[in-house]
Amino acid sequence: MEVEVVEDEVEEPKSKEEAVTIENWRDVVLSELTQRNRYQRDAFRDSFEAYAEVLRVSKLSHTRILELEQQIVTMRHDPSQIVRRSRLSNADLPQDSSGGVDDDKIRELQDELLAAFRMRKENDAVILRLKDRATADEKLIMQKEDELSALKLQMEKIAKESSLDQSELNHAKETHTVLQKAITDLRLQLSAMEKQVAELTEENRTLVERLKESKQQQIEIVNSLTSQIISGSSVSLLQPVDEKEVDLTSVSDPIWDASSWGLNYGVSVPTRIARRFHAHNDQVSSVSFNENGICLVSGGGDSIVKQWKCDSGALLNDFHGAKQAVMCVCFSSDMTMVLAAGNDRTARIWSVRTCRVMQTLTGHENKINSCCFNRESKLVITGSFDRTLRIWDAVSGYSKRTIMCISSCNNIALSQDEVMIASAHLDGHVRLWSTDTGKRIQDISGIHTGQVTSVSFSTSGNLLASNSKDNTIQLIDMRTFRSLRSLSDDHYKNNVSWSRAALSTDGQYVAAGGSNGALFVWGTEDGKLKTELRGHNSAVTSCDWNKNGNALATSDKSGEIIL
Repeated sequence: MEVEVVEDEVEEPKSKEEAVTIENWRDVVLSELTQRNRYQRDAFRDSFEAYAEVLRVSKLSHTRILELEQQIVTMRHDPSQIVRRSRLSNADLPQDSSGGVDDDKIRELQDELLAAFRMRKENDAVILRLKDRATADEKLIMQKEDELSALKLQMEKIAKESSLDQSELNHAKETHTVLQKAITDLRLQLSAMEKQVAELTEENRTLVERLKESKQQQIEIVNSLTSQIISGSSVSLLQPVDEKEVDLTSVSDPIWDASSWGLNYGVSVPTRIARRFHAHNDQVSSVSFNENGICLVSGGGDSIVKQWKCDSGALLNDFHGAKQAVMCVCFSSDMTMVLAAGNDRTARIWSVRTCRVMQTLTGHENKINSCCFNRESKLVITGSFDRTLRIWDAVSGYSKRTIMCISSCNNIALSQDEVMIASAHLDGHVRLWSTDTGKRIQDISGIHTGQVTSVSFSTSGNLLASNSKDNTIQLIDMRTFRSLRSLSDDHYKNNVSWSRAALSTDGQYVAAGGSNGALFVWGTEDGKLKTELRGHNSAVTSCDWNKNGNALATSDKSGEIIL
């Protein structure tokens, strides 16, 4: 608010003390205000007026700009209005005395029109740039979305791979645990073996000492006889020998000739097929004659054990109870019981009369590949893929002894005197065990290059035949534990892990089936192939001589049995 001040000439007081009194203080204040206005208001009046004019012109310009922008928008949608507005503007323009249109006004409008067109062009360019930018942004967004999708797929793949890696890691941990357990078991077995080695070394030392003592006694006896001959008493000793003189060259090697043991068998080499029949719906894994050779028992992949009559091939009995494939079967010596074992890790004893299970033998941790009775049928011996042999009490069903074998067992055989158990192993070794103590007697290695599939003792006990997947049969001398002879043929191939070869009862022949379905019979004395009989349509899995030696049974993978 401006204060109107009347400017009068005021006489300046001679001094402030004189001027400022109670009576004239109003005049003094008025004088001071007047002086302040002179210096602080009047000096800036022109500036304020000029600023007000500039502000007014600015507002007018802003209003005009808005009008022009509106006109530009209108003309952009309807260019014909430009002509009409130009005509109207020309009509409204004042004319000079000569009747012409104001040129300045026309030029001004033309300039405005050009400016409007330029602005429109600039706006169009800006719009195009914005559209291009929007298109580029959309492409960039799509590219980023594609990259995001690819990253998501990659993340899913990585997550899946991580899950697989975790599964593999867990499997590796489980494998490591199993291997650690196996290593622990092997260490325990090694300790037991070292103990056995020490015991065998001590036993060997004792035997050597006994042998020395025996030789010394023989030397003393020879010396005594020599003294008697020299003293003249030899006449009565030598005379009986002259009367019963024998030709030593006619004596056969007792390892091959069963007659030297007082054994007479009518063993003959098979020449023809007497009978054939389909026995099982799956492969036949094992066949075995009873003691008198009248009946035959078989077991196969259908988990059924069957008893057959040999002369007619008629089915006599079915024995049920096995949960999985049967791998081995046999009769007891008194022919009243049947023993079978297989992939369900269990051995069972059936009564032939009632066909009922009499005893179930459980304890193995893997499939049982082989089993047999002892002569009195009071003991059962089993060999398993869990690398153990077990000796069972057939009456109570309890395991009496477990023998650790280091390698998985494919087959076992009990010697005639029941002193020794032979076992065939996956690692290509043949091992011999004491029946009484369970200790290892001998480990026969280096004779086979593949896994051993079966072992078979001769009746005399001096010969052991071992069959192998290296396509050879080795005849082992049980006195030296060395191979006497290797039997093979170009046509003989063994590709069955439980293929069983069998020695004849007189020890003169060994029979085995090949993967080509043929039966091969060799002579043990000369090692020559005696016959090759073809009859099976698939690989032969098992064979067995009867006790009389006049019949041979074979089985194959197709479920057929041939006599």
